[in-house]
Amino acid sequence: MFLSAIVVLSITLFKFRERYRELYGLTELAFGCVSAWLAIPEVIQYNSKWPLIIGSMYINVRGLDNWNQGRAKRLERKTDAPELAPQRCSLSNF
Repeated sequence: MFLSAIVVLSITLFKFRERYRELYGLTELAFGCVSAWLAIPEVIQYNSKWPLIIGSMYINVRGLDNWNQGRAKRLERKTDAPELAPQRCSLSNF
């Protein structure tokens, strides 16, 4: 039962990432920062807990990569559809 829930949640998160990659990346970055923040006391107390910080850094790098790819795709869509691009306001528009 628990394993089934994990598989369903994983597939849902994958689909969310595919559709909203930029937001997913920012969420991943926030999760990595919170993970690092919570790991700092462990690293200070037990010097052997450095893999916690390294794992948090890995999550942050993945988040930045996903954010960057999602941002690039969003900007690419704007240039493909000029009507969606922001328009400059000028007197000729009135």
